[in-house]
Amino acid sequence: MNKPEQTVQELATEMAAKLGLDPRWLNNAARAYVPDGEDSEAALIAVADNLVLRVASPRFLLVMKLAAGRDRDIPDIGVLCQALDIKSADAAVDVAIELYGEDSIQLSDRDDLLLIASEVLEPFH
Repeated sequence: MNKPEQTVQELATEMAAKLGLDPRWLNNAARAYVPDGEDSEAALIAVADNLVLRVASPRFLLVMKLAAGRDRDIPDIGVLCQALDIKSADAAVDVAIELYGEDSIQLSDRDDLLLIASEVLEPFH
């Protein structure tokens, strides 16, 4: 008998083959960066029987990408800051600390987060 996670992964692998995506396009890698608490601004995408699919809000996505600190996330961080009308690195980092908490193990120290956010926000000024 398949576990739900296994079934989802099998479907994601089939979708990847049909759509020409990386077979690992859907994975658990982001799980470590999901802030505690409910994302009250998450978008409801579909409801089927007892399945509810939600997409994280721009605020949650922003702080998850800041916490991950990957170079490939830099363009996304810029787009999310624009969408959220965040104009300063301090404001972006404040959102991350608000959602994760000051002593979060997911976040780098404030100075590192400021470097990432400054790199992203600089082109928009």
